Amino acid sequence: MITVDHEVLIRVPPAEVFEFVTNAENDNAWVGFTLSTGKLSVAPIGRATRFHQTGAILGMRIPLVWEITAFEPGKRMRGEAISGPAKFWGEYIVQEVPFGTRVRKMGQIELDGLLQVAEVLGSLFQKALEQDLENLKRLLELQAAQHRT
Repeated sequence: MITVDHEVLIRVPPAEVFEFVTNAENDNAWVGFTLSTGKLSVAPIGRATRFHQTGAILGMRIPLVWEITAFEPGKRMRGEAISGPAKFWGEYIVQEVPFGTRVRKMGQIELDGLLQVAEVLGSLFQKALEQDLENLKRLLELQAAQHRT
């Protein structure tokens, strides 16, 4: 089992950050693992929304379906894998702070079959999360700056 946890401060209002991170279709723009994502549910994003996602770990394509299992608008979202070779849960916590938003992402990943070999590389998952959150920060702050001009 691999555990990851990281947070970043983003100079963008919390509502905008929450809306962006809870729509996994945006993952293609900032999550290094993600190759493609699509929403499977018709209803607005919230509890029970499902996404299919294809990612890559160590060059291997990983298809999975995950579902939002907890959703507190503007504050917290948790998702869990429901199919695919990896069991995981991931959670975003969004908090307003002076001058912006603190975003924390944490989770656990358990890989099946041959992918278990990758578990010894847990530090890679942590570094990937840290890089993803830095990508998110740059992307959202750039978008906010472009809207102000």
